[in-house]
Amino acid sequence: MIQAWEQVQAQAKADQAIQASQLTDANPWLRMTQWADYLQGIQARDLLASMAAPEEDPMDATEQGVQVIWDTMEQVARKSQQMVQHCGQAIRVEAIRSEKGQTPHRPLLAYMDEAAIKKHVQPWQQILAFIARTQAPHDWTSPRYGMTARQRQKWRQLWQLASQAPGSQGSQAAVPGDLEAWAMTAIEKACLEFCIELLNQRHRSHEYESALVCAMAVLGQGEAGWRDPESYPPILSRVIKVARFMVVQKALWMDPNPWQIIQTWARKDQSAEWVLASADDQLREIDEGYGSNDPPSTPGAPSSPPSSIHSDDPLPAVHIRPSRRPFQEQVTWMMHQFMICGTHGPMETLLDWHTYGLKVHYNHTAPGHVTWMGEDQLLYQQMAFTMGDFQGFIHGLVTAAREILG
Repeated sequence: MIQAWEQVQAQAKADQAIQASQLTDANPWLRMTQWADYLQGIQARDLLASMAAPEEDPMDATEQGVQVIWDTMEQVARKSQQMVQHCGQAIRVEAIRSEKGQTPHRPLLAYMDEAAIKKHVQPWQQILAFIARTQAPHDWTSPRYGMTARQRQKWRQLWQLASQAPGSQGSQAAVPGDLEAWAMTAIEKACLEFCIELLNQRHRSHEYESALVCAMAVLGQGEAGWRDPESYPPILSRVIKVARFMVVQKALWMDPNPWQIIQTWARKDQSAEWVLASADDQLREIDEGYGSNDPPSTPGAPSSPPSSIHSDDPLPAVHIRPSRRPFQEQVTWMMHQFMICGTHGPMETLLDWHTYGLKVHYNHTAPGHVTWMGEDQLLYQQMAFTMGDFQGFIHGLVTAAREILG
């Protein structure tokens, strides 16, 4: 009976248009996020439908594109996590930074299994599904949002690939068999580029200038109403973590020679040849005469090419394009440009919401879940048991623990 009543209430809320909040609203969480103001006049059921997972083998052309992007986003997250798993400590510490002067005490962790990665990537899939459905022609009142010129360009590229016939979204680059798991298809690259551009934005006067913030506001609408400080911060955590994975992925492909880095990861147990480089190829020797009055020599090419760590024969010289930063420097650059507090972009807004949501959650009394029925029956959420049942469970647990410990 109670569940039926809750379903009726949820349906009634979904059929109502969202009302703008007031300055005197007693809900500090909604005052902070301003979801009600941004989504005013829009049907809650339409918002829920815009974020829903696509059906299997849809007939509608738009939904077919949504399904392709939904599946592609999962692959991007998987490959991004795979790269983070192989990165060194310094890169993973930098990738979890949230403030400029902060020294993180633990690195970015990448240990999610099959079920966890599906759960963590779902908010990003919903964000892209919302954008796809609202960019295509539709017959419902949708939230207004804008895109930067770079975001529109990347979105057109992604949607064009997603709208192509199945199997024609581009193949992986021709790489040796043991490196195929690292290669990205054309549509995976386009998906990664667009997600990075959603992060790569600077607010001028308001947080809702960002398409990412607008989509996150839509994610704040749950089936039973607004998500609260207890249910929404976990969604933010997933979005932020996958975003950090993707920044590392993007930074790797911005390196002048990403495949050499990947080879050191994939073939480490096969004595892979590591290409090493000096920090300063122009560092002078002691005998060159520091303090002499000789004019400085014109900088030239390095005296010797980078050498292999496992061989006396030097590998071919690496031609590095000066405009590209090395992998680790690129991670630091991108984090400081749009991934930490003080950058006035969408990621700063998400970090602020996450911090404030946890503060509200831990400073307010949580609703109780334990009730009694009669004199001996205990109800906890969806479970019902007597104290005798509970004592038997504890005794059984102790017995099983003793058997395991020998």
